[in-house]
Amino acid sequence: MICASDERRQCFAPLVLLLLLSVSGGCASPGNSQMSLQECRVGSRPMARVELLFSHPESTAAQTGEEMLAGFLEREVTPRFPEGFTLVDGKGQWRAPSGKIEKSASHVLVIWYPPSAEADSRIEAIRDAYKRRFAQISVMRVDGHDCVSF
Repeated sequence: MICASDERRQCFAPLVLLLLLSVSGGCASPGNSQMSLQECRVGSRPMARVELLFSHPESTAAQTGEEMLAGFLEREVTPRFPEGFTLVDGKGQWRAPSGKIEKSASHVLVIWYPPSAEADSRIEAIRDAYKRRFAQISVMRVDGHDCVSF
C-alpha cells in the first residue's frame, strides 16, 4: 500500500489493526473462559455478551408481529436465559442473496451470560428456532465480552 505523506496515518491504521489482531490471536470464541485482556473494576465481573439481530415477524390474520415476537421470547428465549435479556428495536437493511436490498423493522436481542459450551448451545438453539419459526435465511450473531455489575 502506497500512501501520500498527508494520508500516512489513515493509511497505516488498517495495518496496525491487522497487526494487533494477529498478535492477540483474533477474537475469542464464545466458549473461551479468558474474557479479555482488561481487568474488571472492583464490584464487576467479566461476562460474555451475545447480540442476535433478526427482522421483525410479519403480521398474519391471526396475530400481529408484536404478538408473535412476544410468544417467541416467552417460549424460546426466557426458558434458556431466565436470568434476563434486553430487546432493542431498530430498522435495518441487508443485501439478500438475490442481490436486492431488503429494508425492514429489526430487533437486537442482547444477552450477558457466563460463557460455557452449554450456553453456546442455548444461543444456537434460539437462532435455529427463529429461522424455522419465521422462515428467515439467517439470524446474525455478534459475540463480545464486558465487565458487568448490578
